[in-house]
Amino acid sequence: MSAVAGAAGLTGPDHRPATFADALRCEWTKIRTLRSTFWTLLTAAMLGIGALFSAVAAHHYAGQALSGQAGWDPTSVSLSGLALAQLAIGVLGVLVITSEYSTGSIQTSLAAVPRRGRFLAAKATVLTAVSLITGEATALTVFLLGQALISGQAPTAAFGQPGVLRLCSDPAYTSPLSASSASSARCCGTRPLPSASW
Repeated sequence: MSAVAGAAGLTGPDHRPATFADALRCEWTKIRTLRSTFWTLLTAAMLGIGALFSAVAAHHYAGQALSGQAGWDPTSVSLSGLALAQLAIGVLGVLVITSEYSTGSIQTSLAAVPRRGRFLAAKATVLTAVSLITGEATALTVFLLGQALISGQAPTAAFGQPGVLRLCSDPAYTSPLSASSASSARCCGTRPLPSASW
């Protein structure tokens, strides 16, 4: 009997089926102990902090024609580095799925949580939460840092101005979307999960 089948078939008073909360705890432990998670999130934050974009754009503001100055959008200038950060978040989504396949621990994960829907839902929930928090924290940091660098050289923006808060909260929605679409694409491209049932 294989280890997966044996583990999945355990019954008795000491063993109970894994709940969704159990699956969430397992996925949270996996994502925070994976070394690549830290490096990928750090890369996302560093790419997102495109403070140099803000500084360079503000430096060239005075030399622009009046039409260029009229179209100046300090919020978009501050947040211009976030598109690259989205790519790093997408890489995290792929790593969350493929890390278990590369180490072979997918069999252990499915032995602990044999219901594929519950397993993938827990993985998606943790990935969404991590990318949401990272995306929003990066966006707010980038905005504040960018406005500080622009100040004194070009017009700045504040949270109270129309549309600024919406632009700063966009990464809260697009980061999880980026991560989940990348992980879904990778999941669809992998071989079927062993001994999994809905």
